[in-house]
Amino acid sequence: MEVRNLDISIDLNRTFFIIANALDCIGVDDENHGHRVGFIAYHLAKKLQWDEFECQFAFYMGLIHDCGVKEKRNLHRLLESMAPNDVEQHCVRAYKLLTQCSPLSSFASPIRYHHTPWNELEKLSLPDAEKRLAALIFLCDRIDYLRTVFEHDEFGNLEKLSRQKIINEISKYRGSLFKPEFVDEVEPILRADYVWFSLSSEHIELFSRQLPDCGINSSSFSLNDVVSIAQFLASIVDAKSEFTYLHSVKVAELAVFLSDKLGASLELQKALYLAGLTHDLGKLHTPDAILHKRGSLTSSEYLCIQRHVVDSFYFMNGIFEHSIISQWAGNHHERLDGSGYPRGLTASELDTPSRIMAIADMFQALTQQRPYREQMDLKSALTTLRMEVEKGKLDPTVFKILEENAEEAYSISTSECDMCPVSQ
Repeated sequence: MEVRNLDISIDLNRTFFIIANALDCIGVDDENHGHRVGFIAYHLAKKLQWDEFECQFAFYMGLIHDCGVKEKRNLHRLLESMAPNDVEQHCVRAYKLLTQCSPLSSFASPIRYHHTPWNELEKLSLPDAEKRLAALIFLCDRIDYLRTVFEHDEFGNLEKLSRQKIINEISKYRGSLFKPEFVDEVEPILRADYVWFSLSSEHIELFSRQLPDCGINSSSFSLNDVVSIAQFLASIVDAKSEFTYLHSVKVAELAVFLSDKLGASLELQKALYLAGLTHDLGKLHTPDAILHKRGSLTSSEYLCIQRHVVDSFYFMNGIFEHSIISQWAGNHHERLDGSGYPRGLTASELDTPSRIMAIADMFQALTQQRPYREQMDLKSALTTLRMEVEKGKLDPTVFKILEENAEEAYSISTSECDMCPVSQ
């Protein structure tokens, strides 16, 4: 099974923004919080005369600092006060997720402590650099919280008086919540029109592309590193919908299993694993009420569900810009007879990996317990897929492999998660 354009190099800058955008979908009422925290953190770090690498590290840390948020109510707690209660859970979860993702593991410890008051943080046995980063993000996070509290004018701009109120409020916590030096140095930043007028996501993403090269985005990643980033992204889906997350992991495992039986190379198997893990990222944009609805969907709700495929494609294309992987992820609802969606592709336009994805996705969906329906047994699932093959919708060769190895495939589909089954 030969495939061209199997480039799985990643654009790390765009990946950070995709993570930030994905976090916005979990239930954040105030979108682009990570963008703003990162932008303010970069400018405060520059004011503190940190070197460029540290400044950019603070910027990207700000983008992803809330990656441990699991539920909407956790986010609401973060917007209740300057020192909200019960924030430990999302900090610990972020730490665990980041330590498991090798390319992002250096962010784990400072993000673990990004809600720790300075008078506690300074006493911890941590490297000074990690303390500084955690303290910086905590201050910038609370500045963005205060931005939501104080008055904006009729044009949506933060009033001059409100900027002063933010300065006054953070000054109250100088030395207790916040590192004194940071409070002193952030004041001129908070008075600057440039900062407040630059806080749109579009401006911040453009700003990031103009940053000087300091090595953060030019790192060389192994194939296993890229897989770990995909696993990290899949874990964000878990915060919105556990069954969607489990489905993605299992589709990835089934895609590896089927492609291996078809004689695919190890590299191609890992590429399919990436496509499987991320093929439903677009469901982050799907409203929870539709995603978890019990009973039939209305025509408009079904249309909303169908949109997830295109959203998944653009999520993936942002990370793997020059790779065919995003196409495989986006083709999992296409059918050989042209009856699928979103593009209505036909057999001549669907390569073998796309055909594998279609069968892996459908088989796993049928055999998975969902909140709104029972799972199918193996015999019923195979019967359903066979009918689709006979109608000319699914690939007979891939289905034959599934049928010949049905018990093992069913075990993969219904067992506990086994991240990255491809040999290292």
